[in-house]
Amino acid sequence: MSELQNDDSGITFEEPVEQEAQEIEQNDDTETENVTEVSESAELAPDSPDEGEQNTEDGEDSTPEWLKKKIAKQTFAQRQAERERDELKKKLEEIETKSQPVLSKVDIPPIPDSWDDNYEARIRERDNAIMQNAKFEAAEAQRLQAQAEQQRKTEREQFNRQQELSETLATNSKKLGVDPARLDSAQEVLVKQISDSGRDMTRIVDRLLSDPMGALMIQHLATNQLDMHDIIYASPEDAGFLLAEVKQKAALLKPKPSSAPSPATTLSGRAAPQKERGPAGATYT
Repeated sequence: MSELQNDDSGITFEEPVEQEAQEIEQNDDTETENVTEVSESAELAPDSPDEGEQNTEDGEDSTPEWLKKKIAKQTFAQRQAERERDELKKKLEEIETKSQPVLSKVDIPPIPDSWDDNYEARIRERDNAIMQNAKFEAAEAQRLQAQAEQQRKTEREQFNRQQELSETLATNSKKLGVDPARLDSAQEVLVKQISDSGRDMTRIVDRLLSDPMGALMIQHLATNQLDMHDIIYASPEDAGFLLAEVKQKAALLKPKPSSAPSPATTLSGRAAPQKERGPAGATYT
């Protein structure tokens, strides 16, 4: 910029280049520190109501409604992506299965008479039938073995997942001070309601078991079965919004800390104050 001005006016300016460079470096350092402070603040701030400590007052969730809806919408999008991935994987497996040649078991012709005119052709036909049956039996055994292995893998993954979710629910319920007996009773109510509906509620159940407020949400739904009915028969997106509302209602069930003072300590033994024996004024010799 200074060079252009010098060419136009014919006047030479002696600018403090070194001082200007130092000022620029100082400005860059200041901006870098500001960016670092903003980044650290952003890292310390919780991303959602589930992370960090929620700002609650008198047991009520103070999270804005628009933020809850945004979180529910993002959760639905993530679940939808998982469903599409599973469907695509299933379609690919079906395509691979169809691309393989279909073998079937055939009847093996009897041994032809050696004096027949087409003896060699009939022998080849019989040999081909024997070979085809052998291939079919080998492919069938391999298919059954792969199917059994996949079934065992699926059952093992489901078992491990259920164990993990059960442990998470037990840990969270202990933190919330929920009675285990009442929690088990509430779970039985929801299991029966879901079973009677005949719908696949795996994702909803997983979310209830893994949520930090899941124990209270389960108790609320067991007591208010109409809310669970609405969730069961709602679309996946609407079910996410309904669960967010249930979580807000369940926060009211959280036990409030007692403000009563601690009971007075009763002293015993040698530290206890001495009491007078017998009636007042009595003397002992």
